Amino acid sequence: MYKGCQITGNLLSILIEQIHLYLLQYNYYENRYYYRFTRIT
Repeated sequence: MYKGCQITGNLLSILIEQIHLYLLQYNYYENRYYYRFTRIT
């Protein structure tokens, strides 16, 4: 039971890490455009 939970926890943390990296990349591009936009106005 505990081992199953541990494996699920590991998978969840890996998944969260992947999503986090993806969001970081996405936010990087978003922030670049946002920064440019705010610089113009």
